[in-house]
Amino acid sequence: MSTPLDAIGFPTRGLAPGMVAARLAEWVRWPMDRGTAMEIERGGRKLRIHTLECGGGARLVTVVELKKRFFLPGEEIVCFFPAFGGGAERELQLDDVVTADCPLEPFGISAFPDRLRFRIGNPFSAMIAAGTRVAASLALLSGRVETAPEGTRPLILASQWASQDPELPPDLFTVAGRVEAVSDFTNPATGELCRRFRIAAPTGSVDAIVRARDAGAPAIGDMAIAEGEFVADLRPVA
Repeated sequence: MSTPLDAIGFPTRGLAPGMVAARLAEWVRWPMDRGTAMEIERGGRKLRIHTLECGGGARLVTVVELKKRFFLPGEEIVCFFPAFGGGAERELQLDDVVTADCPLEPFGISAFPDRLRFRIGNPFSAMIAAGTRVAASLALLSGRVETAPEGTRPLILASQWASQDPELPPDLFTVAGRVEAVSDFTNPATGELCRRFRIAAPTGSVDAIVRARDAGAPAIGDMAIAEGEFVADLRPVA
């Protein structure tokens, strides 16, 4: 299961592993076949960035490296990821920038005002380094958003600590707080209805994005709890 893709309307939940692989192979091609493209030079590599807008601020990105030597393939897909822009913005101190499997897919680490690990959704338009203070358009691509009891404590916390389960992946976060706004958008590529909950967390609002059929029924003014992975578009703060 790929929670971030589910959240923006590319459902994988409940599919057999072979079906998930087939869907991913199809979706990797969609930004190339249906989206827009720009070319950049990064670290001596010539890249073509394909972006498919998916409504409501959601997008898919497929990155292709353009090979210069004739004995190599003319192009090679080097990464593919979901992103989200236009979420609730907050200022963060960027303590570190790390990469997982691909140097073109950076993650930001912030310790203030929240201890967060988040995918940088715009790595090709913002050259961001550790030690930079940034404005982060932050969103939680969620696998679930549910109504919480009135006595629930507002929080932003890694799920492994919130649930006291160290087996949970470090990218998974839990957010709890009062719902400030609810809105819907439809992913035009798949027809899936998605829902955005703006949740008042202790250090600022967080937008939780979830496929509508995976959402509970929190209304404005209710306490809600969401779990998922953070993504943020960044810009440096002077």
